[in-house]
Amino acid sequence: MFKNLKLSIICFDMKKFNLLLAGVVAMLSTTATAQNSDNPWYISAGLHSVDHTSVNGAFDGFFDTKDYSFVPPLSRIVVGRNVAKGIGVDITASVGEIDNKAMLSGQQASIGSVASLTDKFFLNVGPGVRISPLTLITGNSGMIDPYLRLGANYNRLDYRQEDGTDVTGTVPNDADFDHLGLSAGAGLNVWVTENIALNVGADYNHFPETGGDNIDFFQHYYGLGFQFGNTDKDGDGVLNKEDNCPEVPGPADNQGCPWGDKDGDGVLDNVDNCPDVKGPAENKGCPWGDKDKDGILDNVDKCPSVAGVARLQGCPAPTTTEIAAQGSKLIEGLTFETNSAVLTGESWTKIEKAAAYIKENGGQYFVDGHTDSRGKDTYNMALSQKRAAAVVSALASKGVDVATLTSRGFGETSLKCDESTPEGLLCNRRVVFTAK
Repeated sequence: MFKNLKLSIICFDMKKFNLLLAGVVAMLSTTATAQNSDNPWYISAGLHSVDHTSVNGAFDGFFDTKDYSFVPPLSRIVVGRNVAKGIGVDITASVGEIDNKAMLSGQQASIGSVASLTDKFFLNVGPGVRISPLTLITGNSGMIDPYLRLGANYNRLDYRQEDGTDVTGTVPNDADFDHLGLSAGAGLNVWVTENIALNVGADYNHFPETGGDNIDFFQHYYGLGFQFGNTDKDGDGVLNKEDNCPEVPGPADNQGCPWGDKDGDGVLDNVDNCPDVKGPAENKGCPWGDKDKDGILDNVDKCPSVAGVARLQGCPAPTTTEIAAQGSKLIEGLTFETNSAVLTGESWTKIEKAAAYIKENGGQYFVDGHTDSRGKDTYNMALSQKRAAAVVSALASKGVDVATLTSRGFGETSLKCDESTPEGLLCNRRVVFTAK
């Protein structure tokens, strides 16, 4: 189809083409930055030069720029995309007006119009595969990023004189200006920022259909590279190239992955001080300990440093002496009917409290009755005995095991207070607990 292209293409105004090419680059740059892709796009733009002479001498004069045919800036663009770590695909396009200096040097004696071999329209377009060895090996090329490239291309270059005759005899007459070729080369990106690189390289272009060294050429290129398109698919603020879980939001501290819960206790591992053992959030994911080894966890143990009992929330149980003293306080001030062992109504509230306390703490006790010194000794002894027994019966009626209680009467033998006042007399008329 290229044979039908009009010869006017050869005379294309290069200034206009450069302006058009600049617009294409700008458009592609805008498009690339808007791509929603996990892998970055790559665009490079710059100038190129064509060298036919070095092909004949096995790289002889490869770096001799006098043999280069330079084309102005914005004469070559590349659009590529990474498809895997260290591997990308691209499309290159080069255009310009060049001289085939290899033909010129060999044909000046036989060609009357040397000018017919200069300023020839040149177009080279084709796809390729780019391989970055450092990225393949290490996963990250860093600032210096060499690469290899293999490609196939369509090349348009006029190898004929203006009268249509063949210049070298190596290009078949029916080949016209259009050739399909293969290319191989190497290049280097130097990333001055994360997204901008200085780009240089060279490709060897070979055209199997021609078989002529003067047709094959080296293409050198120089320009800027731009990398775009890295996104944040899961919207967690960690770019995909740095996100180990690009499909699921997660914090940057965990490389974009959500924190796990290894022990399944509902406390995320980043705040779990015991990530391998279940524990409550209020203890930072660790199980509650039992510092005093009393079987009561520290979070409910009111005495975590001293072994205790569950009914006292981990505090030590009182001794029977302490229980007796507390029980005595609870029944302090019991009253009876005059000269009787019958408890008054208001005394039963104290009996109920004392019974509950004794049942809670257990133990065995004497219930001792005492009187003041008024009256005969024998009478007071009997009365104190009866009143102590009445208290035992009352406690038993409230659920205290009667087998744990023994009543005793002491009469006036153990006076506690001075009886010169009514308060002193009342103090001596008492019933108390004593530990057995």
